Amino acid sequence: FSNILSFWMKRSEMKNIFLFLIALLSIFSCQKKELNNVYEISDNKSLEELFSLKNYKTQRKQKINDSILHISGTNGIFFLEGNFNTKLSEKTGFWTLTNKNDSKKIEIDYLVFEKNNIHRNQVIFSDKGIIDTLKSKFYHIEWKVENGVKIMKLNFYSPRNKEEKFMRADLNYFISNNGKKIKKSLMDNNGKYEIKIPLEYKKGDEIIGYFSEYISQSVKKEDSVYLANNTIYFYKKVD
Repeated sequence: FSNILSFWMKRSEMKNIFLFLIALLSIFSCQKKELNNVYEISDNKSLEELFSLKNYKTQRKQKINDSILHISGTNGIFFLEGNFNTKLSEKTGFWTLTNKNDSKKIEIDYLVFEKNNIHRNQVIFSDKGIIDTLKSKFYHIEWKVENGVKIMKLNFYSPRNKEEKFMRADLNYFISNNGKKIKKSLMDNNGKYEIKIPLEYKKGDEIIGYFSEYISQSVKKEDSVYLANNTIYFYKKVD
């Protein structure tokens, strides 16, 4: 169900979409949320360590095209694989980490805006194919028909730790068939957000946008409060 922009669009289209998304997000100056403050990793390892290619000495590389390699590597009980942009020297799309000793899996969806500007768009923890919705940051899109109208239902999942307090959540999106930019506020349901967009769609229409959750947390040592945001970009083309 997860959609990756880089798999669905040509490079020129991707660049335009990314520029549009960056422009939408540029009005906010909040600190990005630190993933390791929320995600609990076994063996005292961070996500950064587990997904760092330098920690995987045994690697296989397969050329996909002139700029993309598919890389897989092994480090003890861990197996890591995904696509790598050789021109930007960055991971792109979904990377998957599996543990040979159990059925648990971690997936990270990397969006590459430009060199050194990488966004971990989705982080999905699963066991035996079942997603842990309390720990995972991801989105899900499904189509429904209500009263003869095709509706796009979006679900966003955004984990928080005990110290973080919800402030607000917004959905900004653009629909290609009418050219309108729309912003909606979302209600929090313990880190899960749901919205239905009841519009007439036709084949080839594109829905592009992003979800942002804003939280605050007290910093005891500094006797202050910081504001952070958790953002998930999404893209859907009507088939």
